[in-house]
Amino acid sequence: MNTQAGDHTLIARALADNLKALRERQGLSINALARLAGIGKATLSVLEGGTGNPNIETIWALADALKVPFGQLLDTTAPQARVVRRGESISIDTGDRSITAGLLSSRTNRGAFELYQFDLARGAQRIAEAHTKGTMEHLFVRKGRLIAGPETHPFELRAGDLASFPADVPHVYAAPDTDVATLIIMDYR
Repeated sequence: MNTQAGDHTLIARALADNLKALRERQGLSINALARLAGIGKATLSVLEGGTGNPNIETIWALADALKVPFGQLLDTTAPQARVVRRGESISIDTGDRSITAGLLSSRTNRGAFELYQFDLARGAQRIAEAHTKGTMEHLFVRKGRLIAGPETHPFELRAGDLASFPADVPHVYAAPDTDVATLIIMDYR
């Protein structure tokens, strides 16, 4: 798995924490999980220590052995505001230079969600009321420049950027100088 320089520590820590928690929850030793995943015990120890940089096959093997979704091993799950800028997603090495993949956001627990296409004409602005407690919004800008997020701390976003933020507070969308096209996932926890 390739990551941007700033992502490596966060991803390594999330992987380490999730691996250990899932392994212990399932009552598996390091030896047992390594055997189930078909990887070395030393490799698993390094990953649980937060210093490894595994390839996609290793993460898939661990996810399969633990019977969890791939994203659950990389999930930081802290409901907090964040922005993923264009090119800052967790890059996944597919082994084929003509195919690129990036994990923008993942959630592994169950819950309802809605996907919206949300476009604003230049100069448009909307202030949305707070949604149900615990609701998160994931907003991906496909075109234009957008000011969006919690009304008290909105983000400036451009095409290719993703913002995730608690939507259980008033939030704003503004297209100050361009037409804007977005995709929004409302995530009801």
